[in-house]
Amino acid sequence: MAKSAERPSLPPLHPSRTHHLIGRWVHGWALTRDTPAPVRVPHGHRLDVGVRGHRVRHVLPDARHAAWLSRSLSAPDSWLKVCGPREETVAALDPRWRVEDTEYLMTVELSPVPVPVPAPYTARVSRRGSSYVARALTAEGAGAAGALMATYEGTAVFDQVVTEPEHRRAGLARALMNALGRTARAQGVYTGLLVATEEGRGLYEHLGWEVVCPLTPARLPRHEPPRA
Repeated sequence: MAKSAERPSLPPLHPSRTHHLIGRWVHGWALTRDTPAPVRVPHGHRLDVGVRGHRVRHVLPDARHAAWLSRSLSAPDSWLKVCGPREETVAALDPRWRVEDTEYLMTVELSPVPVPVPAPYTARVSRRGSSYVARALTAEGAGAAGALMATYEGTAVFDQVVTEPEHRRAGLARALMNALGRTARAQGVYTGLLVATEEGRGLYEHLGWEVVCPLTPARLPRHEPPRA
């Protein structure tokens, strides 16, 4: 029996390029989430998100400072996202941290070619503060899909690309991201960035995106008091 095709290994990391794109993504993510701007710190970037379940996020371009930082932090709902091989991050983390599924920082050259929204859907792009919102609507005006995008120093950062279950596999996410990408290109921005899940990675690679580096997320869980 023939073996199933294996996913090719990730390309080697180029530290200067990786650090550059990590910084652009962090700032764009903050704009789409309407959180305070990231703070540059010796180990990478700190974002004070300030919501339950996500108090603060530290984004590290590599695992060199992961061991020290994971021991230093004590506030519940703190998060780390570390770029580089997962095994290096896992080995460095203090045991208190809960490691989540691997994600992937990905990039692409934004396409100028329009991708129409399939009938009977319609698409709408609007400005929301420092970011843009794209929505696909049904013929009845109900939301079928959505995506966010913000531009920062020559890059367009995409976030919260979501299609409702009953409207999947219709090409809505691709059309919305294309509309947002062309909005960015109109401003002289030609590079796209996003962070994908393992499942999303395959979809984005099919659309021409390439992996910059894997990201290992970890969080310091909140210990709820036992129920009486």
